[in-house]
Amino acid sequence: MSLLIIASDSPGAGKTATTLAMAQISNENGVGASAFKPFALTDNDPDQAVFAALVNPAPDGWPIQIADSGPTRDDIAAAAHPLSIAAAGDDPVIVEIPSEIDPGGIAELADAWDATVLLVAAYRRDLRASDLSEWQSALGDRFAGVLVNGITRYLGTEANDYLIPSLEEAGLPLVGIIPEDRFMLSLSVEEIRAGLNGRYVVDEGDLNAPIEWFQVGGMSLDPGELRFGLYDNNAVVVRGDRPDIQMSALNSSVSCLVLTGGLEPIEYITYEAGEEEVPVMVVETDTDSTMSALNEVTTSARMNSAAKAARFAELLGTHAKDLPGLLSAAS
Repeated sequence: MSLLIIASDSPGAGKTATTLAMAQISNENGVGASAFKPFALTDNDPDQAVFAALVNPAPDGWPIQIADSGPTRDDIAAAAHPLSIAAAGDDPVIVEIPSEIDPGGIAELADAWDATVLLVAAYRRDLRASDLSEWQSALGDRFAGVLVNGITRYLGTEANDYLIPSLEEAGLPLVGIIPEDRFMLSLSVEEIRAGLNGRYVVDEGDLNAPIEWFQVGGMSLDPGELRFGLYDNNAVVVRGDRPDIQMSALNSSVSCLVLTGGLEPIEYITYEAGEEEVPVMVVETDTDSTMSALNEVTTSARMNSAAKAARFAELLGTHAKDLPGLLSAAS
């Protein structure tokens, strides 16, 4: 059996995006790759539908629900047979493993499946090789390297001065450092409404459209159309009793309106929004509370679309090295 395991040191580090993007890169290069997530800690893992839609459906009975402590030997054996069938040919098989499984557990899986392991680590300012050394110790020759994900725009120099030298000194292979990307952090209009417990007063337009930017409609020296038109894929958060600001937003490239305070817009606004096919939702909280809630909602952004997989594949292609080597090592 020949596989590449994608593991991580924390939830939300980017395992699913990496798994799906690497499968896409392989397929675009004419090498058909399979991608799976055989284990889950709950019985309603949303990633399964994404894998099925974007790569391939899971074998019957998957995902195998496991305890927080990790898979048992029976769980590993139950996953081994379907994986051996998938890996019977020359094409790579990429397997995402939940972040709750520790390095020792990942090493056990890698030994059982004869796999190599790529570790995805979320960037943080104090991240050093010492935080990741247990992975190399546990995995030995099966450790393919670390992919650091989500470095913010102005911390590249800091990473070059501290993180990269510490990895080099420790002999930890660095596959790449992926910059934070707003599209990867985007939420759909419907995800925002659900996260804010809002209700639509206009549900025209694309409710699955990605929202990358949030702007607060308030006092400004600039005309509203100029301010709200600075970004594509943006939502404007504004009080429900400010039709002047709402109209300015509708005259720009706004993707949706979030009206706060539980206040309904005037009829002219609903009419114009419908004509422009701009969704409008009303939330009960005030503007400050709504923006605070959005901070929480945006942390739930998931890798859930072909567009996001394609974007992360672009990021990997630009910022990661030797991806063909990683994939060939798994084939």
